[in-house]
Amino acid sequence: MHYALYRKYRPLTFSDVVGQGHITKTLMNQVANNQLSHAYLFCGTRGTGKTTCAKILSRAVNCLNPINGEPCNECEVCKGILDGSIFDVMEIDAASNNGVENIRQIRDEIVYTPIKAKYKVYIIDEVHMLSAGAFNALLKTLEEPPAHVIFILATTESHKIPATILSRCQRFDFKRLSIKDISDQIYKILKLENKTVDEKTVRLVATLADGSVRDSLSILEKVSESQSYEEAETLLGVIGRGKLYAIAESIAVENVDALYKFVDELYFSSKDLSLMINELTAVFRDLLAVKSAVSAEKFLDKSEEDLRALRALAKKFSYEHIVYAMDTLFEAATSFSRSPDKRAAAELCLVKIAKPSFSESGDSIIARMGKLENQLKNIEVNGIKAAPAHTAQPKQQEVQKIQPEPAKIIEQKQESIITESVIPPMPEEPPFPDFDDEMIPPPPEEYLPPVPQEIPVEKAPTVVPSPVENISENDDQWQELLALKDIADAVREKDRGLGALLANYCRAVYNKKQIVFLCTNEQDFSELKTPQSVAKLKEALEKNRRIGYEVKVAKGNVNDYVKHNSTYDNIENNDFFEFN
Repeated sequence: MHYALYRKYRPLTFSDVVGQGHITKTLMNQVANNQLSHAYLFCGTRGTGKTTCAKILSRAVNCLNPINGEPCNECEVCKGILDGSIFDVMEIDAASNNGVENIRQIRDEIVYTPIKAKYKVYIIDEVHMLSAGAFNALLKTLEEPPAHVIFILATTESHKIPATILSRCQRFDFKRLSIKDISDQIYKILKLENKTVDEKTVRLVATLADGSVRDSLSILEKVSESQSYEEAETLLGVIGRGKLYAIAESIAVENVDALYKFVDELYFSSKDLSLMINELTAVFRDLLAVKSAVSAEKFLDKSEEDLRALRALAKKFSYEHIVYAMDTLFEAATSFSRSPDKRAAAELCLVKIAKPSFSESGDSIIARMGKLENQLKNIEVNGIKAAPAHTAQPKQQEVQKIQPEPAKIIEQKQESIITESVIPPMPEEPPFPDFDDEMIPPPPEEYLPPVPQEIPVEKAPTVVPSPVENISENDDQWQELLALKDIADAVREKDRGLGALLANYCRAVYNKKQIVFLCTNEQDFSELKTPQSVAKLKEALEKNRRIGYEVKVAKGNVNDYVKHNSTYDNIENNDFFEFN
């Protein structure tokens, strides 16, 4: 019978467990010194060795010939636990046995002593799936169990376990395994299986495993017969780092045609476009780390080839552009499952990242500014690169050496002065005569500086929309504002009540650069004429590209302003609509 690799090569001793030495060493010491706890809690992500360590511990505490805290796996008890013939070790799946009755059954059984083993061991996997009643039933049992009973709880979501349960267990947290640890384990298994896989494929498998040894062995079974790295990528359905770097470079240079081509290739090759969004997010995360951290290679588990490619790409992006790209990718990943057209959603996401000017959000504006600043830093002027903004200023002595002598500056200024003055010089004043202190006459009129005479300009009469009695003179100038619904929708984004009032109970007229919002009753007029409401009206007008209009609020009707059906006359020639 064929066994899956993760079952065939499951560790049988603590020393075989990969990457969890901080836990296995402690458990071995407890078994060797007979200082066992009555309850253990193993926490960690899937495939990190929780259940495996629980099974090893159950054999170690019952082994007839333990070796430094390790089970011998040769005695009668160890073999019985391995083949399942000894029922003193029970493994329970809490996902399917999560009721109160299941825990009550355990509580009734633990009063009996074990049949063949020294301890009764209950391994409860995915314990966070127990119901609230089941946790309450387990609580007292965990607090004071019989001396011959050991509970081992395993979970991937420790935050869902009540604090009362946590406080009664000895907790061990299993960490994710690094790519190096998983790669080493893969090489060992490949050697035992007499198979050869190239180094890039092994690293790809270790990366996709995401810290899980079990997942890495499952993936390895799929690619163990592949002939090349490209074939392994095709089998696993991944986009590939090379293509992802090419997409990122196309984004940096705003090559939209290449982005459409990438999406087209992935779509017709039946690739999962949501996987592309996730993998591209990881690439931009790496770019941010490389660009912002001094020693990114310490926490980026990447090969030297990947690090070189990331450093080269990071120079083409600004900090703001990378952050904007990650926010856009996060937003796309969240809404991707609800999108009716996955291809269009992926294309829109990539184009928005490549061209932040397509979006009017604040993040896109910051991204554009950062992109421009990054381009300015790389511009060369006369063969000299522009200095970055944080470059230290030269010393004062060096500045003085560069500055020309003062005499030369004066000569240059004199040469640049225009000899013929546009304004004729004023005549010199004669010496002022001496007068007594009591009588000081004003200076002679001929020496008073000439005062420019302002030519009176008749001001155009201002059109006052209210009161209504003066409207008859300007009948043809006032027209009804047909775009009031758009203005009301824009106001509704800030104030729903004010937007509803504007849309349902108000009308508006305009005359050149004046807009008057009209109310038919006193209550609506009082609510609309407040400074806060007027400010929101102005903001809504500017959002609809009507800038520079004077906003007023009046109580009245449109017929008081527009006396005849001239509302629709000459619309295309009216400046208000700004037709191109």
